[in-house]
Amino acid sequence: MKRLIALVLCAACLCASAASAATAAPSIGGKAAHTVTVEMGAGVSADVVFAQGSVSKDQSAAELLRAAAARSNLLAACSGGTFNVSGAAKLDGYGNVPCCYASVVKNGALVNGGGEGVYLGFTADGRALIDVTEATLRVGFSGREIAVDGVNKYYPDKADAALLFTPEAGCDLPVPASAKAAKIVNGRVSAVLSSGKMACAPGTYYFVCGKDRLSQLPAVGASVSFATAFSDSAWSGVTTAVSCGPWLLHNGNAAPAESPYSYLSGTVSPDAVGSRTFAAVLSDGSLMLGTCTASARQLVVYLLSLHARDAMLLDGGASSLLSASGSVLTSTDRRLNHILCVYGAAPKAVLTEQKLTVNGAAKQAEIYNIDGSNYFKLRDVAALLTGTPSQFSVGYDSARNTVTVRTGSAYTPQAGDLQTGTDRSETAVVSAQRVEINGRAADLTAYNIGGNNFFKLRELGAALNFTVGYEEATRTITIHSR
Repeated sequence: MKRLIALVLCAACLCASAASAATAAPSIGGKAAHTVTVEMGAGVSADVVFAQGSVSKDQSAAELLRAAAARSNLLAACSGGTFNVSGAAKLDGYGNVPCCYASVVKNGALVNGGGEGVYLGFTADGRALIDVTEATLRVGFSGREIAVDGVNKYYPDKADAALLFTPEAGCDLPVPASAKAAKIVNGRVSAVLSSGKMACAPGTYYFVCGKDRLSQLPAVGASVSFATAFSDSAWSGVTTAVSCGPWLLHNGNAAPAESPYSYLSGTVSPDAVGSRTFAAVLSDGSLMLGTCTASARQLVVYLLSLHARDAMLLDGGASSLLSASGSVLTSTDRRLNHILCVYGAAPKAVLTEQKLTVNGAAKQAEIYNIDGSNYFKLRDVAALLTGTPSQFSVGYDSARNTVTVRTGSAYTPQAGDLQTGTDRSETAVVSAQRVEINGRAADLTAYNIGGNNFFKLRELGAALNFTVGYEEATRTITIHSR
């Protein structure tokens, strides 16, 4: 399906409320690079999209990008934090899986890792932050709070560990030896396990205490809450974050060499040239995401020339990925555990009392206007064209999740078709609905509005052989069958 990606190149602007972004191909360290700069602000948000929704799975970059684009107005996407490549060293409990190493916050909740590191974070009001901070998840019950040592991290031999496993774990895990796990379903402890498997399921969490902390385990029936917080008060509004590194810039200067997270700390040579993915907050608050083949020092020189304020490296090497405007600027053949995505504000779909004629006869239909274009349900169009040379039928193949259209066959209007209404405005979400016309895939722009799929009228006309016009004098949409 065609994706409506709200990415603006250079100074072009889709609508007043949409965020803008720009692509560029600068030279960094004497070699060509790619960058995407996103204008941050109200309505701009971010998400970490996991392979199959799990910290222990992987997918191709193309599959992850398709999943990311199912949400409206994807501005840019790139590599996130590091992960264990499938088939690499075994991780206790998980086995040989591509498990996420990064600390990740989604929807305001820590879903992987935790602890101190250099993070890229996004606030609810559309700001991007890069700094060293600490993310902690606390489990609350019976008037007390317990800070966990890790989320979805498996430490079977750590007697003093307190751990939390969430639905994002993505697989069943054994209860660690000598530990106990409180099974929490829909916010309440349903059982305490001392052996067996922690079965992964939606709405199900496991709070695990090592043998030295068993007294901190909640009892069956206890009501349990979870709260995520950062050590830096400036990060209190952060809803999405991912850790990686090294740290490149802090407050417009090279990251301090004494920090263990700095590119100057000696963990990796600052002059080693390699494939890099980076994020930077510029002086005006914009976010730059980029890929290059350069050393950390060369990248710092480039970013300082732009007067960037803060910067860090994301997962690079064979995992380097950068996408914008529906195009992949830097590709990878490696299967990835997750990607970082930045979105503009979702457009509003406005229900309009637009006048409409079909072959000269006045008609009514549910018409939404999105960014100046009119959108109709397929079934509404079929009902409108019943009895005309362009008549067609609409069906649904549930096995393939595909809407099917056959031309030359009459459509019988269904109950509820052609309903109209006034004074409604709803959020429009890019739809991944597949459509086939006479057995062939059709490339149609689609939005899901209020649970129904709406398609751009002019594209439907081109695909189904009817013409669409507009009479300015009477402000009427005109449809003519051919």
